Amino acid sequence: MSRSIVLSAVAACALATSLLAAPAYAADEFPITVTPDEGKTAASLHVEGDATDPTCADDGVAVSLHYTKPDGTMAATTVNTTADAAGHFEADLTVPDNAYAGEKAFVNAVIADCTPPDGPTSSRSSVAVDFEVLARTGSFKVSALSGKPGDVVDFEGTNCWGGVTAVFFGDDVVTGKPDADKTFEGSYELPDLPGGTYELGAECPGTDYRVYSFTLVNAAPVAPPAAPVPGAPTFTG
Repeated sequence: MSRSIVLSAVAACALATSLLAAPAYAADEFPITVTPDEGKTAASLHVEGDATDPTCADDGVAVSLHYTKPDGTMAATTVNTTADAAGHFEADLTVPDNAYAGEKAFVNAVIADCTPPDGPTSSRSSVAVDFEVLARTGSFKVSALSGKPGDVVDFEGTNCWGGVTAVFFGDDVVTGKPDADKTFEGSYELPDLPGGTYELGAECPGTDYRVYSFTLVNAAPVAPPAAPVPGAPTFTG
């Protein structure tokens, strides 16, 4: 099962416009370094840059981490700083709690009003540096690993980052919201599907969980329905 199940379940329609490449800038882009260039939610990163050729001296710089939200759209967290007389600047950013692990993210810097010692005033942007949002690990437990259609399986999980919880059984994905302490629990009614082995697992935008092999016992032949409607889970808490 792909890491993108929450994204596809919550906001599939947003993918066409949200997961775009980093924006393109003019040839006079200035370099930046991002340390580290990967991290989990709530982690810190340090950005340094040199706005030269021409030098942007004593100008305001907006340094941003652009990231994918759980609904599939892009957002940014920004820190404002100032370039020194040599055009050098530094800033520290924090990966937002709702950044989607494994999806598009990058860092850039923008100087809206570059005023070099010699030359015209202009707006300048840095190169865009890719940033990888890493997934955290959480605990996911289920009450059974086999059952018949109509049986109820209880589940519980911890360390859910991103504000959305997805529980999947085979291709069926159902979503809910974790509690304030990032835990979740609920129940899932097994659907009337052909007997066999199905993946049963959970995912949050910033967290990966163990995936179980679940045996569905259904000896009776099942006519393929036009649109299967499995039982919806009940999230509590």
